[in-house]
Amino acid sequence: MKLDELSKEINGELTDGFLHILLESMRFCFNAPLIDNVFKDIKEFRRNIDGFSGRCLFVSEDNAICEAAIFKKNTMRVEKDVAPSDRVIKNWDIIVRFKDAKALRDYLFSQDQDILNLILTNDVEVEGNLNYLFKFGFISKDLLRKTGLDSWQLN
Repeated sequence: MKLDELSKEINGELTDGFLHILLESMRFCFNAPLIDNVFKDIKEFRRNIDGFSGRCLFVSEDNAICEAAIFKKNTMRVEKDVAPSDRVIKNWDIIVRFKDAKALRDYLFSQDQDILNLILTNDVEVEGNLNYLFKFGFISKDLLRKTGLDSWQLN
């Protein structure tokens, strides 16, 4: 199950699969048929993308990770291994280049989501509208809260 894999990534050794597992977990929660017993706040969680559309590209410094989250018509789509030619398309709302998976995790799951500190330490570079990164960070943290994964200790 995707949430089990996500919890292992959050609490264990971080790998290049972290972003993909996070994106697929989010996609599952947004797109799966409504089953209230999966977790009690799934309808509320889905409100995070009501009317939201955006294209977010996440790329690691070594190009080992290149994935996109595309929000449109109250759904989410994940694209893994985005082709280099697609990376230069000008219609991304935000492109986030991060030093490694740990740098991305440090931003997404920090208490205050201090992107400025990560930019100043050269762990993250951002091109585009920062509001999309803040929205993505909020959705990620909300997923952890709604599934109970937020109570686990991050390394």
